[in-house]
Amino acid sequence: MLVAVGKNEHLRALEVLGFDVNILPSEYSIEEVLSKILGARVALVEEDVYRSIESRLRRVSEGQKYPPLIVVIPSEGSEATHRLKDLYELLSRAVGVKLKVKGP
Repeated sequence: MLVAVGKNEHLRALEVLGFDVNILPSEYSIEEVLSKILGARVALVEEDVYRSIESRLRRVSEGQKYPPLIVVIPSEGSEATHRLKDLYELLSRAVGVKLKVKGP
């Protein structure tokens, strides 16, 4: 099952590709969002929503044998996500040395 979760109406275009699109209201239940994501094989999640559920999602998905593939997409108005910074910090912690990143 493919799921897309976010606040932007533009996500509805993913229905053509077979995604179950969930447009969230300004106030939403974290439990409801988690159940949608954890019940999927692949989940596209807007960054604003991901940031609000990130720690809880990590704790819950650790116990799953096959957690869903979560792809964080930029929220409306932003051009990029902060996932590269998160990956950099995770790799630096795993290696035990602050890595240097060479710019373009």
